[in-house]
Amino acid sequence: MSDKKRYIAGYEVINSIHIGDKEIVLGMNLNDRDGHYYMLTDCERNDLFERYTNSVVSNSFIELAKSFLCRLNEQIEKVKIAEKDMPKGFITADMCDTSSSQNYEGKIIVIKAEVLRPECQTQAHQIMRCTGGNGARYEARGHAVFCKNCFTNKSTRFERYDVLGILKPEHYPEWLNKRLEVEKVKKKSHKEVER
Repeated sequence: MSDKKRYIAGYEVINSIHIGDKEIVLGMNLNDRDGHYYMLTDCERNDLFERYTNSVVSNSFIELAKSFLCRLNEQIEKVKIAEKDMPKGFITADMCDTSSSQNYEGKIIVIKAEVLRPECQTQAHQIMRCTGGNGARYEARGHAVFCKNCFTNKSTRFERYDVLGILKPEHYPEWLNKRLEVEKVKKKSHKEVER
C-alpha cells in the first residue's frame, strides 16, 4: 500500500470506492479560496488516462458524504443487475496447471482472484482465452497478456504475474463447455462454407 497522497484538481482524495465501471471519489481542500472545501466526482481510468465526470464541490462535508453514498448505492444496483446471471464461485490453483514455463497463447487461462476487484472475484471474470502478448510466451521480455473473457467476450489485458495458470479441462465449468462447443460448431460450419 502506497503512502503517497492522491490529488484531483487540488483536492486530496480522502475516500474512494471503485465498483462496477467507475470509482466514486471524495476529496478535501481546506485551503480552497472560494470555500468549496469538499469535492465529489466519478472517475473512470485505464492504463492511459483518467477521466472525471459528474463533479460537484461544496462547503458541506455531510452533503457530499450523503451524495457519495447515493452514488455508491446506484453503482451497487448496476453491478447487481449486470452480475445477476453470472456464475459464482472462483477458480483455485488446484484447478489449474500452474507451471511457470508455459506458453499461454490460445489457451484457457485463469486470472488470480486477488488481482480482480472484489465484485469481480468470480469464475466469470477469471476465465480468459489468451490471445497474445509478450507475456503469453515463456521467457519473453514483456509481461503483457492479452485476453478475451470467456463469459463476457470482452477483450482485456493482464500481466503474466496476474495469471494463475491454464485451467485443467476437467475443471471447465458447464457454461464454458457449452460456449466452447458452440465455438467448435461455428468453426466447423464456417470451414464447410469456405469449401
